[in-house]
Amino acid sequence: MKNIIEVINLTTSYKDRIIQDNISFNVKYSEIFGILGGSGSGKSTLLSTMLYLKEPLSGSIKIFDSDIWKINHNKRSIILRKCGVVFQFGALYSSLSVLDNVGIMLEEYSSYPKKIIDEISQYFINIVGLPNYVKDMYPHELSGGMKKRVGLARALAFNPKILFLDEPTSGLDPQSAENFDKLILKLRDHFKLSVVMVTHDLDSIKDITDRFILLGNSKILFSGSLEEFKYSQANKIDNLLKSKRGERLWKEG
Repeated sequence: MKNIIEVINLTTSYKDRIIQDNISFNVKYSEIFGILGGSGSGKSTLLSTMLYLKEPLSGSIKIFDSDIWKINHNKRSIILRKCGVVFQFGALYSSLSVLDNVGIMLEEYSSYPKKIIDEISQYFINIVGLPNYVKDMYPHELSGGMKKRVGLARALAFNPKILFLDEPTSGLDPQSAENFDKLILKLRDHFKLSVVMVTHDLDSIKDITDRFILLGNSKILFSGSLEEFKYSQANKIDNLLKSKRGERLWKEG
């Protein structure tokens, strides 16, 4: 299967500390790909670099066969508009209603009239499992799970080909986290999305990812599927799976 993202010999840093040291991996079309690692392993730094928010020291990140750090501004903007992002805490605009939050990218980058933008926004509010009345609410009136779904609706409204999720189930109770994972699967299949998910949630890795990488010590400790992980040696060198959740992942996976 063809790659939609290729990370090649990437090195990143924070101040004087190397975060990723010459790492490489790829994401295939229409797969759910996990980026897993303990606290301080560099998951957020890697995501920021893939989204053109933090410049790497060296290496390349190709999205749709173009290195986003080397192409011109116009071409990069076109590529990045094909990428939807759901940030960990929603990153909603507090002064805007849910409807206007979801439609803000269309307001800025499309020539659609407001009526059409509102109709598109309402469609995506519904498709992420929120009732109609939510459109008139404001972020401070929403639960954590609702904010994540609004953020997801906003990310989808511009018709992306790649969906980036930053800790999508963080702060959710187990049932809400499971429901959110099921929603991601449904949306991936419906819209033929490629999904890149930064997470520490081992249940998400078990339930919905096709492949994942495990970060640690500035390197990729493992890359592959859960089934491949079970027969690798990576579990012996990473403390992440020593928790009860990790043990359950290993036993039930």
